[in-house]
Amino acid sequence: MTGLEIASLFRRALELIEPGLPALTIGVSVDGEPGSPGYQDALFLAQRGLLPSSWDPEQLTLPVWQEMVRVFMDWYRLDPIVVRAPDSETVVVADLSLVLARVAKAVRPAALIAGDPSDQEQISFLGVIWNWSVYPRLLVVRPNPGLSMAQGIDDILASLSSCALTLNRYIFAPEPTARRLFLGHVEARMVVVGARPEQTAAWPRLIEQGRELEALSFAHSAVADLELFSAVFVGPRPNPVQLLTLLPQVRTNMSPRTFLRHMQTP
Repeated sequence: MTGLEIASLFRRALELIEPGLPALTIGVSVDGEPGSPGYQDALFLAQRGLLPSSWDPEQLTLPVWQEMVRVFMDWYRLDPIVVRAPDSETVVVADLSLVLARVAKAVRPAALIAGDPSDQEQISFLGVIWNWSVYPRLLVVRPNPGLSMAQGIDDILASLSSCALTLNRYIFAPEPTARRLFLGHVEARMVVVGARPEQTAAWPRLIEQGRELEALSFAHSAVADLELFSAVFVGPRPNPVQLLTLLPQVRTNMSPRTFLRHMQTP
């Protein structure tokens, strides 16, 4: 297989386990024709530090393939699997499946479900706390049409899961409480840092103070055309004591200690 073909497969795998992952570096370039199939995927990987300098768009050697897998698994402090020569799509997909199975046990996402204050069966906004990652963030997801609390937590968790990762932890809170988990201080600000579909040139984007709920509910023009986006919060954040005072206002299947661990960036 060519380096470009494998880059496309690797990107698809990466987006299953790290959706909306922002670029980790800028100003990088890759060999190849910008309009050729797989070029944008290779650039996507390069912007996230997953493309070794010895990568070749025409042919991928076993040592380079092993290095790509090693760097990725090192994000999660995992020992790399020993990959096979990337001679066919079947072999590469099988190796990536093994990688994702290991990584899925290392990441610890938790769904954040914000209920509409006027109707607690309706979802004000939906997100995933993705703090155990190479890029800790809140992943904000556009809810599927018709999705509501009336269908139950399991259906909501299923809508946020993928074939590579099953979400089983959740926090449900009224929308004002859900916002306070991240914007509990008047000086805290929300920044959109990545999205799907990818719009690299548009990020980062500071959301105007007071308009955070518009962004979280996809009513803000900056995110209105997106399926999901990644957000970070700058400025003072709630400390553990403040978070514990909010705990009686939420419903969760996590213990207080696990709740705090999910809310704290490692």
